[in-house]
Amino acid sequence: MGTEQDVATGTTSPPAAVAKATSETTFGAISHGAVELPCGYVDEAGVVHDVAHLRELTGEEEDILATPKMGGSEKMTRIIGNCLVKLGGIDNPGHEVARQLTIGDRTVLLLALRSVSLGDIYPFRVKCPSCGHGFHTGVSLSRLEITVMGDKKLRTHELTLPSGRRAVLKVMTGEDEAELEKKKGQFSRKDVLSLAVMSRIKVLDGKEKINVADMKALSFRDRQAVRNWFTKVEGGANTDIDVTCESCSYDFQTVLDIGQSDFFFPKELED
Repeated sequence: MGTEQDVATGTTSPPAAVAKATSETTFGAISHGAVELPCGYVDEAGVVHDVAHLRELTGEEEDILATPKMGGSEKMTRIIGNCLVKLGGIDNPGHEVARQLTIGDRTVLLLALRSVSLGDIYPFRVKCPSCGHGFHTGVSLSRLEITVMGDKKLRTHELTLPSGRRAVLKVMTGEDEAELEKKKGQFSRKDVLSLAVMSRIKVLDGKEKINVADMKALSFRDRQAVRNWFTKVEGGANTDIDVTCESCSYDFQTVLDIGQSDFFFPKELED
């Protein structure tokens, strides 16, 4: 499967057979813990399971969140696996299916779990970058924009990079995220972006066992093409929050960090 390249800009376009992701929904009010996922789980028969039924967090999940020696990705897998009571036609899918879910789905599930367990409004504190005023605000988690995957069955994509090199890209899963987390401990901070690009590439010019050196050798345009592709194709939640300063009325954006401790351990819960 090839791609079309814009000669003037050196950018690549997805082939017509690959549907782009579309920003067209929110996960909305959760009815009995059910939420439609932007990507879904594809089983061995090729069936997509994308309606998740959740239960509330309990003390068991609170203890998982508070475990200092467990990595963030594994915490997500354990919590989602525990609370996911049904996924499409699969009852009690468990931790292994939770590990195979895309990072976009996992983010949406954590947002939904927080909403159904502690309330839909997430309060947080921000500081205005213009006047320096700090203040409290909040966001409705169920109204965050969700980008739905254009073709939920398509999890690998062949791409011709601007340099002419060929790459097979993959949609990142919880398993990939856990591997990336491990590798970050083996490399310095200067390698983080290369590791992130590497986690998306399955094959490069026919080579399956790629490393950080291969990623550093990629041109900047090639690396950007990889990032641009997944921005267009993958599904997930937009966690960029629009905020207006209550003091100077300056409009700015902040990122909702679901990895921070007070996302599930807020200092003050809503009424």
